[in-house]
Amino acid sequence: MPDISDPHPSLVAKEVSEVLADYGPATTPEDYERLARGAETNPKAYDGGPALAHAVAAELRRRADHMRRGGIGPLL
Repeated sequence: MPDISDPHPSLVAKEVSEVLADYGPATTPEDYERLARGAETNPKAYDGGPALAHAVAAELRRRADHMRRGGIGPLL
């Protein structure tokens, strides 16, 4: 069984995709921040629990930061 304290990047990507499909589209940094807060406040919605919810929120915030930079540079 994988260690859910460090979710695999592909699992995080899948969950982010599902969040955007269910609650998106995210067209502004504020949209991504709102979705990130939602992930953090409802960790039970994720099969991976709080660790996965935190990773999803972090990815959504990375995307918000990328948008704030005008989409310039790598999406880290």
